[in-house]
Amino acid sequence: MIVKRGHSRQNIKLTGLLDELRKRRNNSIVAHGMRPVNEDDAVNSMEAVVAVMKEFMPMSIELIENYPLELTQVKKTISVLDKAFAI
Repeated sequence: MIVKRGHSRQNIKLTGLLDELRKRRNNSIVAHGMRPVNEDDAVNSMEAVVAVMKEFMPMSIELIENYPLELTQVKKTISVLDKAFAI
């Protein structure tokens, strides 16, 4: 997948991106660290989420295309996730 690197782009495997984002998240304020999440990491996180959703929940593509979601779309997202992870 193609990720943001400042003003350029880089081709990287999804597993590599997820590992990179996990390490950055663990040092960020999100995980009670001291460093904020930078713009590239935020953009790349959204790209990773989209890739994972397309792979595991193909029916979610309509939701992705309409981001940010309105209330009705949030309810549909919950329904999609409920079906995708039903036991």
